[in-house]
Amino acid sequence: MTHINFSSVYCLVMAAAFEPIVLRVDEGEIFHGNIEGGGTLVVDVRIPIVSIKVEMGIREIDGLGNPTGPFSNFLYEEIVDPFHTAYHDSLKLTPYDDSPHPQTAVFRGKDPGHEGKFELSYQLPG
Repeated sequence: MTHINFSSVYCLVMAAAFEPIVLRVDEGEIFHGNIEGGGTLVVDVRIPIVSIKVEMGIREIDGLGNPTGPFSNFLYEEIVDPFHTAYHDSLKLTPYDDSPHPQTAVFRGKDPGHEGKFELSYQLPG
């Protein structure tokens, strides 16, 4: 078992302002909240995990903040080389991807009204 610390989520651009996003680890929702274009959301949470599958996306929410629809993934952007970028539904980490410095993962929204670039800062203990 290990811990991962998510320090912030930054949204560079989004078509619709102030939309709720969901952060999941191993299919368990650890955070949902609103973020606007150019805004930063602080997600200072530490959770025990065995396998690490990080997903960011959206879910329709009713007037009380309860989820009403299925989870819809944003795409994780992986730079393969300077000429090729691959996209995945989730970011897969191993507990051995540790670094003393925070790392950043980029997710891209693909749903209408949620097109944007989201930067997720995270750190595994070194």
